Amino acid sequence: GCAYLAPEPPESNRVQMKKAALNVLAFLAGVSGLAVEQRPAVAPGLLAQEDAAAHVASSLLEVSDTAVQGRQERVENMLSAEQAALLSQEQALESIAAQQASLAQQQQALKEREAKVEEEISQKLAGLDASFAQVSASSQSGSSLEAGLETLKKWHPKTYLEMALPPLIYLGLVVVAGWIYGRHFTYPFPEIQNPELKERPFSMDDFTFGLFDAFSCDPDKRIFCCSCFCLPIRWADTASSPKINFMAFLPGLMLFATLISLINLTYGATFLAALALGVLNRQRIRNIYGLPHKTCASCTTDTATWLFCSPCAVMQEAMQVEFVESSLDATVPQMVQMNHPIMDKFSTAPPTTGNLAGTLPAGQRKANQSCC
Repeated sequence: GCAYLAPEPPESNRVQMKKAALNVLAFLAGVSGLAVEQRPAVAPGLLAQEDAAAHVASSLLEVSDTAVQGRQERVENMLSAEQAALLSQEQALESIAAQQASLAQQQQALKEREAKVEEEISQKLAGLDASFAQVSASSQSGSSLEAGLETLKKWHPKTYLEMALPPLIYLGLVVVAGWIYGRHFTYPFPEIQNPELKERPFSMDDFTFGLFDAFSCDPDKRIFCCSCFCLPIRWADTASSPKINFMAFLPGLMLFATLISLINLTYGATFLAALALGVLNRQRIRNIYGLPHKTCASCTTDTATWLFCSPCAVMQEAMQVEFVESSLDATVPQMVQMNHPIMDKFSTAPPTTGNLAGTLPAGQRKANQSCC
């Protein structure tokens, strides 16, 4: 009948209740003992009431003890939780303090390293200053010698002979190569072997052969090799041909080689002169073969060909003159040349008169044996 209890009273009230219950039990016990002593027999209903009251008192005592124990357990749990929270907070604070200490140590180490680096840099700068001082001292000691050398340079400028020495050497080499060419490489050309080149029809609009047809070295390698490695010689050979009669071999060779050798000294002026000379000879070939010439298109084409691929232009002109018959071959003027033993070696286009010894008909070459 006492399963549901009111809210727990304070601890002092519980103690008073216990005392009151004990007093009631003691009173009941005394009364019951007294009644037993005074009266021999007691009514059964009164004993049952006494037992019920004793049972209620004991139940009250048990309930109060259980409530007190639960309260104590809750308090202990709360205390343990608070202690655990405080312990975790203390551990977190300790870890933060340790991190701060490590950071402080790292900062200190960085500061020490910076100081060492600054000290090393200052030492190196001091060494460099010392070396610079030594160099300046040595330069000051040698300044008199340098001043003397500068004075000699001012009083002894580069002579014209020193400036003209490389072109002279180049001209000498070209003359020797031209002599060898006139001596050993002026034999007649064989027939073209390539059917496509051999049967190519004569064109009245442009050169019969292309710019790269001579790369096949057909019928032999003379035109290709001379155009690539001895361009002045091959150009002078074509210009001095009886078909073209633009310029004699030796003067053309010397003029063209001189213009090329003086390019550096004249800052490119002689290059423009050599370009103009090549374009004029190409225009003359066009005129001889009845091709378009002295027009804006032909002059522009010839200039661009000579400017961007002069060996190709020389090869194309040589193929045209050597292997294509012009309409003027039957009316080539008779050229009278002196029979000079040295000049005859450079005459790759031989004299056309048949009265002098050693002359050949127009358009033919001397049947010399090749040295290769």
